[in-house]
Amino acid sequence: MARKLLLKDAAAMARIINKMEIKDEMSQLVKDLKDEEKTQEDIGVNLIFMLIEGACRKDVIDDLYQFIGSILDMTGEEASELPLEDLIAKLKEVADFASWSTFFKSAVQSITTK
Repeated sequence: MARKLLLKDAAAMARIINKMEIKDEMSQLVKDLKDEEKTQEDIGVNLIFMLIEGACRKDVIDDLYQFIGSILDMTGEEASELPLEDLIAKLKEVADFASWSTFFKSAVQSITTK
């Protein structure tokens, strides 16, 4: 069963983003949230692929799996085996688009203010 996003999740995501060295890309994605021409679906898909690519490139994919697993009440290994469609559906259960937007803004801002 999925749980709500917590403050510790934003800190964990900030560490993951920092390890991936994608702070600038994430900052741009946060700015895109205000662009009315971009759909929530487009931004969400871009975000997922950015995280997966960054995690693979910087060898932090296990950290990302553990993070996702902790939110979805499963192990990181179980999270890694989820079909992408199921992952997206489960993440929508955790929070709506506005809540995820706020979550990623908080994570990115905690990195950029250091």
